[in-house]
Amino acid sequence: MSAICPLSREGPPRGRRAMGQVEGERPRIFGVLLDVISHGLRRAPDIRPNKLPRMADFAKWAMACETALWRAGTFQKAYDANQGEAVEVLIEGDQVATAIKKLMSTRIEWEGTATALIPNPIDQNSCAHWRNPMDMMRQG
Repeated sequence: MSAICPLSREGPPRGRRAMGQVEGERPRIFGVLLDVISHGLRRAPDIRPNKLPRMADFAKWAMACETALWRAGTFQKAYDANQGEAVEVLIEGDQVATAIKKLMSTRIEWEGTATALIPNPIDQNSCAHWRNPMDMMRQG
């Protein structure tokens, strides 16, 4: 796609200038999209991935189309990296998950109740706000 809309040192064009460039390139962009779709339709029956993510049909279609633009495996690599990053962002945003991750960073296994963690929290700062769930329910 960079051959279609090269970026200048000033960055991507904005506003009317950008729309004017896009308008002028529409036939070429549409042609590239049709080429990619045609490539995907030709390759789709032969796609046999080793593993499929949750959106399996989308992943198979992307794998069928990818070699029209990139090397085989590019989609899976990007998808896996994106999934890994999404998981990390979720964990970082959850204080309980962060505390559990920290707890498990020095061990393979832990056995006990959640209550057993409260008297000796792994990180006083991240666990100081923990309260008895029953008290929280009573307060509404």
